[in-house]
Amino acid sequence: MGFCGSVERSFSVEKGVFSNVCFVDILNLIPHAILLIVTLMVLVIWRQSVFGRLKVKTWVHFQVHTSRYLFTFILILVNCIEITEAFISDYLDPAAARYHVILLPCIDLLSSVASIVFYHNVEMWNSPRFLLVLLMYWVSALTLKIIRILSMITNDIGLGHMRAWLTATDAFVYGILLCLELNVLRVQRYAFFAKPKRVRPPEELEHVTYRQSFVNLFSKCTFWWVTDFLIQGFKHPIDSHQLGKLPKSEQAITQYNKLWIAFEEEKFKASQKNTEPSLHRIYLKAFWPVLLLAGLYRLIGDVLAFIGPWCIEMIVDFAYAVVENKTAITSCPSAVPYSVGQNTTNMTMAAGKSNDACQHPHPFYISVSGFMSNGYTLCALLFIVTLIQHTLLQNHHYLVIREGVRLRSALQAMIYTKSLKLSSLVISGGTTTLGQIMNHMTMDASSLMSLFFYIHYIWATPLQLVIALILMYFKLGISAVIGGLLVIISAPFQIMIGRGMSKMQKKVMQQADRRVKSSNEMVQGMKVIKLLAWESIFFKEISDTRKVEVKYLFYIAVFRALFTFVGTSVTALGTMLTFVLYSYLEDTPLTAGKAMSTLALFNILSVPLVVFVLFTTAVITANVSAKRLIPYFLAQEVEGMHGHETHRSSSINSDSGLEHIQMEPLVHAGIRKSCDSLAGSIASLNSNAPHMLHHTCKSSNASLQDILDHHSKRHCLTRPASSIGLSVSDQSEHRRHRHSSCCIEDTEVTDNHSITLDSNCAVEIKDGRYSWDLKTKALTLKDINIKIPAEKLTIIVGPVGSGKTSLLSAMLGEMLTVSGSMEWSRNCRISYVAQRPWLLNTTLKENILFGQTYVWRRYKKVIDACALQPDIAMLPVGENTEIGEKGVNLSGGQKQRISIARALYSHTDTVLLDDPLSALDVHVGRHVFEEVIIRKLLKRRKTVILVTHQLQYLNFAHHLIVMKDGEIQYQGKLVDVKKNDPDLYSSWRKALKEASIQETKKEQAEPLEDVIIEGQKEQQSYLAQMSVESNFSDTVSQRHISQGEETGIDGKLLEDVDEEKEEDLNEESLPSGKLIKKEHREIGAVKMSVYLCYLKACGILLCIFVALMLLLNQGLLVSTNFWLSLWSSASTESYDNQQTNSTTAFNNSHYLHVYVILFVFAVASTLASGMILQFTGVRGARCLHDNLLTTILNVPIRFFETNPSGRIINRFSSDVSQIDQKIPGTWDALLRCCLAVFSAIIVNSIGTPYFILAAIPLIISYYCLQVFYRATSRELQRLDSVTKSPIFSQFSETLNGLMTIRAYRAQTRFLNETLARIDSNVAPFLFNQTANRWLGIRLDYMGAVLVFIASIASLMSGVKGNTNPAFIGLCIAYALMVSNYLNWIVRNVAELEMLMNSTERVDEYIKLQREPQSSRDDNPDKDWPKEGEIHFKNVSLTYDTGLDPVVMGVSFSVRPGEKIGVCGRTGSGKTSLTLALFRMIKITEGEIIIDGRDISKVPLSVLRSKLAIIPQDPVLFTGTVRHNLDPLGEIPDTKLWEALQTVELKDTIETLEGQLDAFVSEGGENFSVGQKQLFCLARAFLRNNTILVLDEATASIDLETDNKLQHVVSNVFRDKTVITIAHRISTIMKYDCVMVMDMGKVVEFDTPHNLMEDSCSHFYGLVHQTRKG
Repeated sequence: MGFCGSVERSFSVEKGVFSNVCFVDILNLIPHAILLIVTLMVLVIWRQSVFGRLKVKTWVHFQVHTSRYLFTFILILVNCIEITEAFISDYLDPAAARYHVILLPCIDLLSSVASIVFYHNVEMWNSPRFLLVLLMYWVSALTLKIIRILSMITNDIGLGHMRAWLTATDAFVYGILLCLELNVLRVQRYAFFAKPKRVRPPEELEHVTYRQSFVNLFSKCTFWWVTDFLIQGFKHPIDSHQLGKLPKSEQAITQYNKLWIAFEEEKFKASQKNTEPSLHRIYLKAFWPVLLLAGLYRLIGDVLAFIGPWCIEMIVDFAYAVVENKTAITSCPSAVPYSVGQNTTNMTMAAGKSNDACQHPHPFYISVSGFMSNGYTLCALLFIVTLIQHTLLQNHHYLVIREGVRLRSALQAMIYTKSLKLSSLVISGGTTTLGQIMNHMTMDASSLMSLFFYIHYIWATPLQLVIALILMYFKLGISAVIGGLLVIISAPFQIMIGRGMSKMQKKVMQQADRRVKSSNEMVQGMKVIKLLAWESIFFKEISDTRKVEVKYLFYIAVFRALFTFVGTSVTALGTMLTFVLYSYLEDTPLTAGKAMSTLALFNILSVPLVVFVLFTTAVITANVSAKRLIPYFLAQEVEGMHGHETHRSSSINSDSGLEHIQMEPLVHAGIRKSCDSLAGSIASLNSNAPHMLHHTCKSSNASLQDILDHHSKRHCLTRPASSIGLSVSDQSEHRRHRHSSCCIEDTEVTDNHSITLDSNCAVEIKDGRYSWDLKTKALTLKDINIKIPAEKLTIIVGPVGSGKTSLLSAMLGEMLTVSGSMEWSRNCRISYVAQRPWLLNTTLKENILFGQTYVWRRYKKVIDACALQPDIAMLPVGENTEIGEKGVNLSGGQKQRISIARALYSHTDTVLLDDPLSALDVHVGRHVFEEVIIRKLLKRRKTVILVTHQLQYLNFAHHLIVMKDGEIQYQGKLVDVKKNDPDLYSSWRKALKEASIQETKKEQAEPLEDVIIEGQKEQQSYLAQMSVESNFSDTVSQRHISQGEETGIDGKLLEDVDEEKEEDLNEESLPSGKLIKKEHREIGAVKMSVYLCYLKACGILLCIFVALMLLLNQGLLVSTNFWLSLWSSASTESYDNQQTNSTTAFNNSHYLHVYVILFVFAVASTLASGMILQFTGVRGARCLHDNLLTTILNVPIRFFETNPSGRIINRFSSDVSQIDQKIPGTWDALLRCCLAVFSAIIVNSIGTPYFILAAIPLIISYYCLQVFYRATSRELQRLDSVTKSPIFSQFSETLNGLMTIRAYRAQTRFLNETLARIDSNVAPFLFNQTANRWLGIRLDYMGAVLVFIASIASLMSGVKGNTNPAFIGLCIAYALMVSNYLNWIVRNVAELEMLMNSTERVDEYIKLQREPQSSRDDNPDKDWPKEGEIHFKNVSLTYDTGLDPVVMGVSFSVRPGEKIGVCGRTGSGKTSLTLALFRMIKITEGEIIIDGRDISKVPLSVLRSKLAIIPQDPVLFTGTVRHNLDPLGEIPDTKLWEALQTVELKDTIETLEGQLDAFVSEGGENFSVGQKQLFCLARAFLRNNTILVLDEATASIDLETDNKLQHVVSNVFRDKTVITIAHRISTIMKYDCVMVMDMGKVVEFDTPHNLMEDSCSHFYGLVHQTRKG
C-alpha cells in the first residue's frame, strides 16, 4: 500500500506521462500547493506587520468582483463533489487504497478557498499587484487540468465516468477565472502599464456601519459582516450611535425620489385615462429591479426544494435494494449493491467494470449512473442542494424585506411632504383628520412594507402547486392529481375568506381611525378634560368605538383561524385523499418510497400554503392602505401666497414654496437615468418640470448639500441666495445680501401683474371672496378689496368672528379662493405670529432662531425688545431650557412673546401678527408694542399687519381695517372714522371710556379726540426715533426700557447681568433644563413579567387550554404520518411476498380506516385550536387597551407635560395595532413551528436512536445562537420602537403649525429633519432584519446538517436492517421540514419579541402612577360647596417632585360670593394658584379648605365636577355644538340656547347648518379663538357651580364684547364666588378684592379702592401703565 496504491513503479513514465494517472495527479498538486504556501506566508507576514494590526476600512471591489466570487463558489462546489466521488470510487476499488485519488480534490478544495481568501485581502488592502500571484496560479492550474484530461482520454476514462465530467468542469471554470483575471489587469492596469488606475473606496464607508453594500459576495450571501456587530451587541447593549449613518442607498431621500418619479408618471397616465392612479403600480414601478432579482432567487430556491422528495424515494428504494441483495455479493463485494435501482444495462456495466477493475492497474472510477444512484451520494447531494436552496431563499427574504423598508421610508417621506402642502381646508373641513394622517404614517406605510415581505408568494405558491402535481402524477398517477387538485380547489375558499377579511379589515381601520382621533383629542385636551372632570365621558366615548373595533377584530380572528385551518389542513386532506384513492384506482401497491416522497411533496406545499395565509392577510391590509393613501396624495393643496382662481388638486410641482422639496433637492445620482427617461412624460404636468429635471441630473454626482446649493443658485433670482425656507445652508448669511426670495417660476407670475401693483403696496386683494369649505364653498370673506401699504403699520379690528384671522389666512393663501385675485410685492418675505402661539419641542433659543444662524447681538436685542430677559432668568437653564410640547411649561404670555421674538429675529419684510397682544399683561403688551412694532419693525421699514382688540393702539396705525360679518366695514385712517362712520367711532369711544372709568374712579376718561391727538403726538415722536439708525441709540433705548423705573415686567429695577457668566451658567446647568423626558427603554430580554401581563390579559386558564389543544393537534398529525409509514411498509412487504410466494393480495381496509379516523381528529383539532387561540388574542388586546386608556385618563397632568403627545399616541395607534392584529397570529405560527420541530426530532429519534446523539449538539448550538443573536436583536427592536416616537412627534408638531411653517417657508428644513428621523428609525429596523437573516441562514445550514445526519443515520440503520426502510423516508421528510421550520421559528421569535415590545410599552404606561384618589368614604354632600368659601393656609405648590415650588407659603381667604381679581406679571404663579383648587398641581405644604372641607380628602372627580373654570387656552372637541356644551346630553335645548345668547354666540350658531347639531372640527378649527373662549364661558354658565375660575377667559375677545360679558358675569354669578385672572385691569376694577402676585407669592390683597389709594402699590403701577397705554 502506497501513495499510488499497490502498483509497482507507480511513478514510472516509460509508457508516457499521460498513461500514469498517479504521476499526472501529483503534477496537478504543485500549483495548488504553491498557492497555499504563498497565501499562508503573505497573510501571516502582513498581519504580523504594523499595517496588518490596523483595522482596515479601505474596502474596494475590483472589476468582475461578483463574477469572480460566483465562479469560485462553483469551483468549490465541484471540488466537494470530486471529494465525494473520490471516496466512493476508492471504496469500490478492490485494489489497495490510492491516496492520490482522494488527496488531489482535497488540495483542490483548499486552494480554491485560499484563492478567494487571498483575493479578499487584496481588495481590503487595495493592492492589486498581488493579483499577479493569482494570474500565474490560474495559468498553471488550467494547463495541468488539460494535461489531466488528456491522461484520462489515454486511459479510456470517458464521458461515462463521473471523474471525466468533474475534471472537464474544473478546467472550464479555471479558464473563466483566468479570463476574469486578465480583464482586471486590462482595466486596472496594475502591472505592465505606465499609468495604473486605482480604485478608491466609497467616501461614506468611514461613517457607515451598515456595510451590506460594501462587503464581498460571500459576506453578502451569508451576512458574515454582521458577526462583528452582533459581538458588540452581545458584550454590551447597542445604542443608536453605534448604528452609524445609513448608506445613501438606504436613506429615505433616495427612496422618496424613486417613488415620487413613479407616482408622477402614473398620475399623468391616470389623468389621461380619467382614472385614479394605482399605488400598487407605482411602487412596483419604483422597486421592480430588486424585486425581480429576489424573484429569481425565489424561483431557483423553490425548484431546488423538489430535489428532496426525489432523493427520498431514491434513498428508500436504495435501502430496500441493499437489504434484498445482501446475498448477491460478487467478488468485488461493494460494486453491485451500489448500483442497484438502475436498469440491467447499468448493473451489468457497473459489475463488469468492477470485475475488470480487479485486474486493471489503474484506479477504478465510478460511472455517472452508479454515482447518481448511490444512496450515500444522494444524501450528500441532498445536503449540498439544501445549502444552496436556503442560501438563495434567505437572500430572497433579505431583498424583499429591504425593499419593504425602502418603500416604508419613501411612503413616510411622501406622506410628510404632502402634509407640508396639504390645504388647511382638508383638515378643518373634516375630509382628513389628524388621526387619519397619523395612521397613514404608522399603519398604512407599515402595511405596504409587510406586503413586500410576502410579495413573491403570489406566483411562487401556484408554481409549487403545479410542479408538485406533475411530480405526484408520475409517482402515484391520477389519485395524486385528485389529491393535489383538492389543494387547488381550496383557493376559492381562501379567496372568499380573504374578501370577508378585507371588508372587516377596512371596518377595523375605520374604527381605528376614529379611536386614534378621539385618543389624540383626549391627549391634546387632557388639561381641560381633567378640569371639567370629563374622564368618564371620554372613556365611554373611546370605549364605545373600541367595542365596535373589537367586534370586527373578532370577525377577523375567525377568518384568520379559517385561513390557518385551510392552509394547514388542506395538504393533510389532500394526502389522505391521495392514499385512499390510490388503493382503489391503482393496481400497483403503495411502496414506501412513493408514499414517503409524496408525503414530502405535500409537506413542501404546507409551508407556502400557511405563508399564503399571511400573504393574503398582508395583501388585504395593504390594498386597504393603498386605497386610503391615494386620496390623501391627491388631496387639495394649499394655494400659496400668489393665489389662484380655484384650489388645486395635488400637484407636486406647485408654486406654494415647496416645489424644490418635491423634485430638485431630493434627486441624486442614483436616479439619473430615471430622470432622463421621465423628463418627457412629466413635462406635460408642469412646463417647468423638464428644466428642473435637466438641472437635477446635472448635479447628480454631487452630495445632497451640493445639489441643494446648486438648485438654489440655478432656480432663484439672480441673487447670491436661494429662497427662504428652501435652502438648507445658512439662510441668514444669504439674506444679508438680497431683498428677494421669489423663484423664477414665481417671478414670471408676479411680473405679469407687477405693472398694476403699486410699489408702495405690500399686498393687494381685488374682489376677493374666500371660503373655508371645500364642498359648499360657503363664503367666509366677501368683497374684499384692500391695499396694505408697504413699510407701514396696518391694524385690523372687529368683533369676535368678524373674519380678522380669516383675512390673514387668505393673505397667506390658506383659504379657498372662490373669486378675485391677490398679489404680493416681489420683495415679499413673511413672518407670522399666530393667535394661538405655536412652539416646537426644543429649547427656547431654538424656538426663536427657528433654523437661522445665531447672531449674539441681534438675538439679545430681540430678547430685550420682547421683554423675555426676566422670564429667561427664571427658567432652570435660561434660554437653553427645553420648551415642552405646545409650550406646556410656559404661560400664555411667555409663549406669545417667544412667537413674536421669532418673527422679529427672522429676516423678513412683512410681519403678520394675529392678535398676539391679547395674551400679554397690559404693561408687557405696551412694552412689546413700543419696542417690537414701533422701534424695531417700523423703524426698519417693515410692513406690519396687526390684528388686535386693543383699541388704545389704533392711533399708531397708518392704515386701519374694520371687519364685520366677513366683510370690510371700513378702511382708511383713524381720524377719518368720525366723518365716515360716526356709529363705529362712538362705539369705540364708549368702550375706551368705560375701560378708563373702571380703571380709576378718581380720574375721568379722556375724550376720544384727545386720545387720538395725544396718540398722534406720541406716534410722531416714535417716528422721529425711527429715523435714527445708529446702534448706539438702539442700545440706549433698550437700556432705558430695561433699567427704567417701571420695567413693565415685575415692577422692580432689573440689574445688569454679566452675559458671559450667564452663558457659562447655562452651559453648566444644561441637563437640568430638559423638560421632555427621554423615552424609557428597557435593556436586556423582554421580561417574563411582560409575557405574564399578556397572558393575564388573555386569561391564564384559556392560554393553558390553547397550549394543550395545539399539543393534541400536533400529536394527531404525527400519528397520522406514522400510521402511513406502517401502511406503506406493510404494502411493500406484501408486494415482495407476492412476487416470491404468490400469497393473497394485501388488505388495505384496516390501515385505511385507522388512517381516516386519525386524520379527521387531527383536522378537527386544527380548527378548534386556531379558533380558540385567535379568540384568546382578541380578548387580551381588549383588556390591554382598556387598562391603558384607564391609566392615561388618570395619570397626573405633569405626565402630559413631560411626554410628547406623539409618544403617547404611538401607544394607542402603532402599539395597540400590533397587539390587535399581529401578536395572536405570531403566537399561533411560533407554537405550531416549535411543535413541528419537536415532532421531527422525536420521529427521527424513534427511527434511528443514534440520531439523538447528533440532535443534542445541534439543539445546544441552536440555543447558543439564539442567545447570542437575541442579545443584539432585542436592543435593536427597542431602538426601533424608541426612534418611532420622534417621527410622530415631529409630524404632530408639523400638522399643528402648518400655517406658521408655510408662512416662514421653512418646509425644506422640517422635511430634512423628518427625513433624518426616518433614517434614524430605519437603521435599527434594517440592522435587526439583517441580523435576523444572519441567524436564519445559519439555522438553515444547521437544518441542512440535520437533514444530512438524519439521512445518513437512517440509511445506515436501514441498510444494516435495524430500521424499517419506510422509516428512512419518514425521517428524511421530517428533517427536511425542520430547516424550514427553524427559519420560521427564528422569524417568529424575533417578530414576537418585537411585538411583545409593544406589549412592554403598553404595560409600562399601564403601570404609571395615577393621581391620588381620596377615599369614597370622604364624599361630601351632593350640594357641596354651598357657600363658596375658600381658605388657603400656608400653601406651597410644585409641578413635580424635585422641582422648585412655583407658589410659596400663600395664605388668604375668600368669603362666600366674593369676586376676586388676580393680576401680576407673566409667570408670577397666577394660573398655578387657581389650578391648585382642582388639585392639578402637587400641594407640597399647607392645605386648601373649601366650605370647611380639605380638598385633598375629596375625591378628584367630585372636586373637579363641583368647580367651574374657563381655561387660558380654549379647547373644543370634534363633534357637535351640543356635544361640546353638554356631552352627557342631559341639558334641554332651551338652556343651551340661553347660555349661547348670554355669551353672544347665539347669532353665530343659528347661521350654521344644523345649529346645535352643527359640526365642530378637530380642535374647533372652524371657530375663531375668541369664539372658542365664548364656548368655554357658556360651559361654565351651564355647570352653574358655586365657584368659578376665569383664567384670562376674555383675552381674545374684543373690548365691547368683553364689557358685555363682564356685566353678564356680575349678574349671573352674583351669588357665586368668582376668581378671575386678568390681563385687562378694567375687567377686575369693580371686583371685591384684587390679589397681586409676584414670584410665586401674594404681595397685595385688598380692595381696588384701597390699593389705588396707595401710589406705591404694585396695583397702582399696573393701572397707571394701563391708562398710559
